[in-house]
Amino acid sequence: MSRLLERLGSFAARRPWIMFVAWVVILGGLLGARQAFGGTYVNNYNISGSNSEDGLNRLNSTFSSQGGYGGQIVYHAAHGTVAAQKSAVNQASANVAKLPDVIKSVSPFSTAGAGAVSKNGTIAYTSVSWSVNPYSLDTSYLTKLNNATAPARKAGLQVEYGSGAGNIGNVYIGFVGMNKATGFNLLVTIVPGGPDYSVTNPAGSNAYSLESYVIDADNAGDGVYGSSDQN
Repeated sequence: MSRLLERLGSFAARRPWIMFVAWVVILGGLLGARQAFGGTYVNNYNISGSNSEDGLNRLNSTFSSQGGYGGQIVYHAAHGTVAAQKSAVNQASANVAKLPDVIKSVSPFSTAGAGAVSKNGTIAYTSVSWSVNPYSLDTSYLTKLNNATAPARKAGLQVEYGSGAGNIGNVYIGFVGMNKATGFNLLVTIVPGGPDYSVTNPAGSNAYSLESYVIDADNAGDGVYGSSDQN
């Protein structure tokens, strides 16, 4: 077996492009087989019969307004306080309450939202509950959510999504660069609404074919923003 592996390794080293094409063919065959005979991806973390599942079902059936899947819409004031833009935050919270599958949307300035404002007043959040798992909501729903929270952004507040809300429209985008010295791949994955990423070579190393790529994750659903240099 060791001699066979040695011969296979030597062949791969002498003819890397043949091995590359072979792996592409194998990968294409596997993807084709999955498409033809495989199942579908799901984002379902419910375990039937578990205590947490039973508790959630009981909560949803008995106190529907307190159940569902939670998330937060977080507001940050770079200057001043969030309270200075109270009307915009209240409007954004009201808009979110009208979206499909939303059970409730509680403004941080409502009685029920007490405690949702930081001590220095620069951060606050709207608590939102959905009747479906936010993982199941696609990028079109993310666009609706962005439109709903637009009044807060227009008022000069930074708006971010936390917990379940951060998983809405969860589309992963990968960028791969080949390390010329080792043959290993560099893979970067991002999600819309997440932080911006920069993929950069060590100065002067010329190691990756993808030298530099800055990704604006907030706009990832609309396309790729940035620049790249190919060797």
